[in-house]
Amino acid sequence: MNKQSSAFEMISNLLFIRLQQLKRELISTGWFYSLIILIITGLLGFLLYHAVQNQIHSFYLAALIIVAIYIIHNSRNDLQFIRQQLSNPFLLLTTEYILLALPVIFLLFLKSFFAAGCTIITGCVLVALIAPINSLYLLFPKLTRWIPSEMFEWLSGIRTTKGVAAVFLIVLYATSFLKFIPLIFLWLVTITIAGFYQFGEPLTLLYLHENAKRLLRNKIKSALSFFVKITIIPVLVNIFLHPDIWWVDLMVYTLCLLVITCAILIKYAVYRPNERLTAGSILLSIVCISPTLPFTIPLPVVVAVMKYKSAIQNLENYFHDQNN
Repeated sequence: MNKQSSAFEMISNLLFIRLQQLKRELISTGWFYSLIILIITGLLGFLLYHAVQNQIHSFYLAALIIVAIYIIHNSRNDLQFIRQQLSNPFLLLTTEYILLALPVIFLLFLKSFFAAGCTIITGCVLVALIAPINSLYLLFPKLTRWIPSEMFEWLSGIRTTKGVAAVFLIVLYATSFLKFIPLIFLWLVTITIAGFYQFGEPLTLLYLHENAKRLLRNKIKSALSFFVKITIIPVLVNIFLHPDIWWVDLMVYTLCLLVITCAILIKYAVYRPNERLTAGSILLSIVCISPTLPFTIPLPVVVAVMKYKSAIQNLENYFHDQNN
């Protein structure tokens, strides 16, 4: 009885802590952006509800959720503390992951896809048993063979996020024959890459370029060229198999290219050497979610035009100092 009450108390405390954390995040975000996040969450739920039409789709969704849970699990910094300090870390982790996946589990049960819902629950249990990989070198020992060294944002971002973009990319290829589903993973790949441009490199790397315009041109060209190389095949496969939505594929793909362009321009509009660039994070977040809402679709174009001028002006200050 004591063990049961202790476990119940631990789970209750966990729920209270998570609710308090959510409350603090919403307060710090502000009511306007919180409302946008709520609308996007509802829209994604609506899209998932109507996109999952059969048993195969339900298992693809289940696989996506399990992969997402594993990525969260493997990225946590508190696992060692939980395992050493808490009496039942397995129960705590399992409960936390099931609660995190509960909206999707509920959606699947609502549509009578009970096997897929139970698969997610089983996946949460198994993920809670896995010890995370701590060595980034073991994960990506030869990453520079595939990604040019001048794209150091990608190299650092992939290692920091422990290959989240690679996981989404693999699922993008695996789902390329489905209707609409690959576009979700294309968007996830895009926003993950956009998040790579959040740190200001040292001035020595900046000065490898002749001037501000050349720097932006090289950065955008290399990023978009590499993005096209790794994502164009599943998009073309999807267009070939579903020609009735070819325009949707092309529109989303164009928006993804614009989102990456905006990420680069926002970075250099607020660039400071050797600093984490938080000033443009809210704007970048809004740009990243723009493909999901019809009324915000033109936003990346507007931001790209505005931030190109800002980036040139900001960078010219540093290049001017170098010339002097």
